[in-house]
Amino acid sequence: MAAPNTANTSLRLRTERRVEGWYAEIEGVSGTGSLDGTPEGAIATTLRKFAAIVENHQLDLVREPAWPPPDAEFTGGDLIRLWDRATHPDAGWADDVEHATANQPITSDTSAWDS
Repeated sequence: MAAPNTANTSLRLRTERRVEGWYAEIEGVSGTGSLDGTPEGAIATTLRKFAAIVENHQLDLVREPAWPPPDAEFTGGDLIRLWDRATHPDAGWADDVEHATANQPITSDTSAWDS
């Protein structure tokens, strides 16, 4: 199973005619409400306000999906497939890592922290 690389974010743009003109806002995002004489003007101003909020990192719209998903079964086979898909610096890289880890000196049963 491949890890997802995108997260979906939905926005809801709401417009309504008021006595003063047209009002537009992105629901759930404070500071985007705009009033203008035309619906196009209200929407354009709302989108500019929204863009400024996002550019100033005041709103976290993109959330990285959890992988593996919580409470999902993730087997050793899944780990091997994930390892095989990962990019490695060169063809012998994995062999070098395996050689380095296999040739680590044996440590004593006691740790310096135990003293």
